[in-house]
Amino acid sequence: MFQEMALPRIGQLGLTIGIVTDVGAVRAINEDTVLAEVVAVNDNDLANSLCVLMVADGLGGHEAGEVASALAAESVRRHLVSKSDAQTLADSVSSEVASNAMNRVFTEANSNIYQYGIKFETGRPATTLTVCVTHNFRYVVGHVGDTRAYIVRGGAISQITDDDSWVAEAVRTGQMSVEEAAVAPFRNQLIRAVGMTSEIAPNFYSGTYSAGDLLFLCSDGLSEYVKAEEIWQRICSNDDLQKSCEVLVSLARSRGGHDNISLVAAYPGGSMSVNRAAVTWPGIASHLAMGPNVNFTVRSKRNKRRLITLMLIFVVATVLGLWLWRCTHMTNSNRGNTNPTVDLRT
Repeated sequence: MFQEMALPRIGQLGLTIGIVTDVGAVRAINEDTVLAEVVAVNDNDLANSLCVLMVADGLGGHEAGEVASALAAESVRRHLVSKSDAQTLADSVSSEVASNAMNRVFTEANSNIYQYGIKFETGRPATTLTVCVTHNFRYVVGHVGDTRAYIVRGGAISQITDDDSWVAEAVRTGQMSVEEAAVAPFRNQLIRAVGMTSEIAPNFYSGTYSAGDLLFLCSDGLSEYVKAEEIWQRICSNDDLQKSCEVLVSLARSRGGHDNISLVAAYPGGSMSVNRAAVTWPGIASHLAMGPNVNFTVRSKRNKRRLITLMLIFVVATVLGLWLWRCTHMTNSNRGNTNPTVDLRT
């Protein structure tokens, strides 16, 4: 069922990766391209290597979508999966700055795809492109389109990237609710894609992760059918990350599978039990600190109850603190009132 793939070279890096791409249940060809590579910055310190993850979804309905996603992957390999550039890229990721190499990936891919369409008169071939580079417990994500990047930590899953789609933009501007967007007939229509126009300006996202946290990239062939909390549940229900990814693809196929389905998942060693941890205040703060547009999802009913309990405790403590402060303030004010009382009857 799944496209045969060579798993990335992990070596002694303490890094676990799952990677799957599948044609789906309807399409005749697979226009997606996925990539997962590990690049050693220093051969004497393999645990400090770079990890490069990519999902590119060639646009169905546009000519040569499979060529567009393959050209995007070529640019990723040329500029990011390179031993000679590894140290520069590692320094860039560690300093939270989107590297020049990441910019070159999108600029070159966009130009090559756009020129391919002109040369071979294939209309406007285009692709989504989401690339994640990790190093030393930091990540940088470059993104165009509606292929998504997620991070799983502390009993919850958050969407790192913002979709470049008409409905996502309508939700962000308050013109449409999330529920309306989920069933809108034009929900898969993009406002940006690599190769669609002569120039492109990708969005970049950066942050930190810990051992046991999970970074997850997927095409809309998966996110269309499988909710974020279901992704969490399937991944954490199996200690074999590759098997969990295959289960997710099977789930998307069983629910329709009208598009190609691709995903890449990685966590830097440790046990997946870390990701099964209950919701905690540090975990909540970590997700919310990622910004107002983050899709923060609590996985289980038990964790939801725990989150509600924590929030109620916080509210009660806040109200009690304000009440005590008010009482103390009024007492101090009364003590400071030393004006004598004058009896006017005498």
